[in-house]
Amino acid sequence: NYHMKDKPVIITNYTDDWIVRRWSLDVMKMECGHIRTSILERLPRALAALPPGPVKDDINRELMESFNISFGSVLAEMGKKRSLYEFIEIFQHHQQQQQQNPTTNNKDLRQPSFQHISHYLWPMEIHDKGILTACPQLFKDLIYPKYIPRHPISLNHIWDKFLHPRMFVAPALSRAYPTHRHGQPEHSMLLMLQGRKHFVHWPNDAAEHLYEIKLGTQTETGDRVFMANPFTNDSSQQPDMVKAQGGYEGVVHEGELLYVPRGIHIIKNLDAVLAVGYVHQLDEKVKTWNYDDSFKRAGKHCDVSAPKYLRQVACYSLQDASNSAAEEDLRWILARLNETCDGVTSEDQCTLDD
Repeated sequence: NYHMKDKPVIITNYTDDWIVRRWSLDVMKMECGHIRTSILERLPRALAALPPGPVKDDINRELMESFNISFGSVLAEMGKKRSLYEFIEIFQHHQQQQQQNPTTNNKDLRQPSFQHISHYLWPMEIHDKGILTACPQLFKDLIYPKYIPRHPISLNHIWDKFLHPRMFVAPALSRAYPTHRHGQPEHSMLLMLQGRKHFVHWPNDAAEHLYEIKLGTQTETGDRVFMANPFTNDSSQQPDMVKAQGGYEGVVHEGELLYVPRGIHIIKNLDAVLAVGYVHQLDEKVKTWNYDDSFKRAGKHCDVSAPKYLRQVACYSLQDASNSAAEEDLRWILARLNETCDGVTSEDQCTLDD
């Protein structure tokens, strides 16, 4: 009803007993607050790579007018290594100021219109960051949602940094990314641990009505970027958007899973949020990891239960194995996990409860 039709859906009452539900921004500050990271990722990195000229000048001018900060300063702030504690404190402080001064004339607090690409750069947020390195303690508590369509290709790519579980941390009313379509065919699932996200999703054939921008903003994942803003009440700014058919809209709450199929989408943070993203690759033509290399990597992370997560993927895939070759491959992987991490699993321990 959803995967084969590329239709999003919100799944409720599935994660109520998951240990990962204990996580919030305050818990993250306590358990991972000491870990240092930077947030110069995807869109800002792509914009920073633009050559000097009118496009960069326009971004800088808009940032100065909207937030009283230069493009160079934004990139410097994003590239600066801070502890997770510091980042979350910045986000929470920004939200407190917004709540106390909703009609302020202070440019640092003013809500942008999101009609310009620069409006997605400030205030800062942590977008699409690998959890294993950013917060290993959170990784320990992760569970692989059984609803993600399974295929052994997930195992071949489990260590690909773009397919690893990701985390999203952001202040209220922010958007880290304009309307976009991922460069490689994939679908994903978003688990909300704190806050709410408002999402809109369109099929790929709606692209011509969504104001695609071609300013060299291709990210490292080859995304297509659009300036369609479905959250505004003023349709006169983008009159062609009403022609985009087949879209879906909804709000995902704490504890719920949002299934995001292939297509074009945008997400707005209604509250301060903490979320986990799971990505599943659909394109079987992408490169295949060497299994021995994958298990060398797994061995380096035995202490943070990376093999446990990989075992969950393998067990779910084993239940769906469509032929004897795939089943043999999966059982070999489970056996190697047992060798790599001192009894994490064995090939005969998969049950429906894994």
